[in-house]
Amino acid sequence: MAAEFVCRMLRMGRLPFLAGGFLLFCMGALAAVERGASPDPVAFWTGYTAFGLVHLSVSYSNEYFDRISDRAGLRTLISGGSGMLVRHPELAPAALKLALVLNALAVTLAASLAVAGIVSPLFTGMVGLGAVLGWWYSAPPLRLVGRGLGEVSTAVTLGALIPATGYLVLADRFDPALIPFLVPLLCYGMIFILSVELPDMEGDRLSGKRTFVVRYGRKASGWTIAGCAIAASLFYALYPWERGGFCILAALSLLIVGTAGAGVLLPGESRRGLVCRATANLASLNAFVLLGDLFLLAGIAS
Repeated sequence: MAAEFVCRMLRMGRLPFLAGGFLLFCMGALAAVERGASPDPVAFWTGYTAFGLVHLSVSYSNEYFDRISDRAGLRTLISGGSGMLVRHPELAPAALKLALVLNALAVTLAASLAVAGIVSPLFTGMVGLGAVLGWWYSAPPLRLVGRGLGEVSTAVTLGALIPATGYLVLADRFDPALIPFLVPLLCYGMIFILSVELPDMEGDRLSGKRTFVVRYGRKASGWTIAGCAIAASLFYALYPWERGGFCILAALSLLIVGTAGAGVLLPGESRRGLVCRATANLASLNAFVLLGDLFLLAGIAS
């Protein structure tokens, strides 16, 4: 029974979703090294562990607070949660406790690293902000996803908070030059959350969530996804980067423009078609961040 409990809790954590956050954290850290920071493996791995605990906590808090609404929707590989609490509601108290414990461990570790001088004191605040945004995304009374603010909180977390924290753990400070680096990533954070919401419009509406897709529909959401993708690519192409090689990121960003554009030009209104559109967007986002990390790494090595 204990092994079965552990397996179910691990499945609830949806561990593969941590990969995207890790790649974004790496992108920020690599940007710091590219600008002259020392590649400190201790600061990097302990820093990521703290923020990774926050990221993992979100899976459990979302599962807990969405356990009723998840019954109204259909689970897919990218949306609707793990479905574990729908099938095993007796695990709900454990999910809530684990979400709280993970956040507490994350903040404690972050504070310990700051006291030990391994990372900047600002790091504790960044981890705390991530914990707050992740918790209030689905938790009452704020429940940002029910107030039309879920997309903003997600875009800020993915597009700014995670890569900026990766930058901070190695640079030990924030650099104004980091701001333009984050602008396209904010667009990609918005693409991520809108894509995840696409297949769940009906279930989210029934459960009272005020997502962008629920309020404005799938057509407007598809155009917004495409607009964000185009805006990010234009930014990469037109911004006067100090390092000319950043035009490679503009070329890589066309991967996302392609999948986002296909979603508008070849709209699939069947559930299978919607899931395919959303999955393609997420795959292109992950591919871009991975290739972007490799681009930064190659520049550092050269």
